[in-house]
Amino acid sequence: MAMPTSRKKTKEKSQKKKKAMNQQVDTVTGLMMQLLIEAFKTQLEDTKPCQGGHSEIFEVPSRLRDLEPAAFKPRIVSIGPYHHKHEHLKEIETHKWQLLKHVLEQRQSLLMVDDLWSSMLPLVNDTKKCYDKPIEGLTKSQFVEMMLLNACFTLALLRGSANG
Repeated sequence: MAMPTSRKKTKEKSQKKKKAMNQQVDTVTGLMMQLLIEAFKTQLEDTKPCQGGHSEIFEVPSRLRDLEPAAFKPRIVSIGPYHHKHEHLKEIETHKWQLLKHVLEQRQSLLMVDDLWSSMLPLVNDTKKCYDKPIEGLTKSQFVEMMLLNACFTLALLRGSANG
């Protein structure tokens, strides 16, 4: 049974209106999206870089630390310079040295220390720039020592975790 012509025309008009409205919505949505993207780009351009220009390691913001200070203080081990010299972490520092010695002995060469040290020394300035604030209280030598011990400790921890 065929649809009467007037109903057919009404349906076609309704479909055309719907299509036109969808196109308008798409246009408005597209414009809104462009505005959002432009606002995002502006915010990104207005954002100041971190102290080193490319910081990747951030200290926990003071507003969070103030909520629960004990939650942000290392209890057993410190990785990195922020809590490096806390007295209660000295015991694990001994273990870091033992791990480094064990790794070097496995490689059967204490000469490797020279290679490690001379490889790390040129990286100190760039590595310090990875932190969100200046690293103070550590000489270049102390910083290299900390990097070597922490790197060895972290790798041993990951290795132990992977091996169960």
